[in-house]
Amino acid sequence: MCTYVMRFGRLSAMVMADILQRTASCLPLITRSSQCGCSRTYAVGSKLVAEKEDKSFVDMDAEKLCSYVCINYFTEGEEPGPKILPDSEYPDWLFKLDLSKPKALEDLDPEVDGWIYWRALRQRQIRQALREKKLRFRYLHLQNSPTMKKTGGRSNVTINVDK
Repeated sequence: MCTYVMRFGRLSAMVMADILQRTASCLPLITRSSQCGCSRTYAVGSKLVAEKEDKSFVDMDAEKLCSYVCINYFTEGEEPGPKILPDSEYPDWLFKLDLSKPKALEDLDPEVDGWIYWRALRQRQIRQALREKKLRFRYLHLQNSPTMKKTGGRSNVTINVDK
């Protein structure tokens, strides 16, 4: 209805009532006025969605938290999870695992690091290609511009265009 108001000036109340009558449904309607002076009608939903009950909780029992790995993800069962064992019960390699962050690609050497370097390089190439693909569609309107054609798509090159 905003297009009617913009094209033909304000509509008379009779015309608005006629339009509302034609578009009326059996559901009750809510009318909301906008800033341009016209009004829209919205159908009221038939049901309100009830909020779901939050079943999550935080266990505050210190003894239970210190003696069990509380990862019981089953919906049934009362066990808190597996019991935490002393360090002597676990294998030695578990404590020797390297948990530090991986090196950056610039710090890797293909001769020393081998496949880790090539995997990191490929991941960076894939991320760069996805970034370029996203930007290509975002700036699609610039692809046919004369400047982009002359620079071959590179925007950091300055060209003096003489008219």
